[in-house]
Amino acid sequence: MSQRDPFGVFADQDRYNMKYLIYTLTIIILLAINVGFFSTINLMPNLLLIFLIFHSLDKENNDFFFIALASGLLLDFYSATFTGTFMLSFLIVGLILHLLATNVIVLEINWKIMAVLSAATLALTDVLVWFFSWSAFKLGWAKYLIDISMLRHRFLVDLVCNLLLLYPMYLLAGFIKSVVENFQLRQRNKI
Repeated sequence: MSQRDPFGVFADQDRYNMKYLIYTLTIIILLAINVGFFSTINLMPNLLLIFLIFHSLDKENNDFFFIALASGLLLDFYSATFTGTFMLSFLIVGLILHLLATNVIVLEINWKIMAVLSAATLALTDVLVWFFSWSAFKLGWAKYLIDISMLRHRFLVDLVCNLLLLYPMYLLAGFIKSVVENFQLRQRNKI
């Protein structure tokens, strides 16, 4: 124990700070790929939403709250929507998925269930983004409104792109989870 922390109250704090730093860097890189690469070829899969799906289905921890908050906030900053539109949508979708995974889905999640959950999550996220955008516009808080017809026309293209990227994002989410767990084990052994 250090002089500044004689009772060891903040001994675990470094582990958690590094975990959130790893998640934040991953989210920034995914946003850069999403906006930089995919927008040049006129596709817009939502890599941040897929990353959130995998972490929301993890029954062991609640890291999806931070991922939903950070991903949604960064998407809010990037888009012209009212701040909080994507963040609230991601938080609601992540919580629903986590509650489904912990309370309803008893079986092991396979790729068929993942495809259905991905489609349902994308549809729910689009509806929530439209609803929050519409609400902010009607209350006079936002100058721009996301039109539901725009989301409806792009839904099939976005769904196909998200389904094609499910497996690579599954590998990335597993890799990030193992990095965080290994780092936490290494830090726990130092203390």
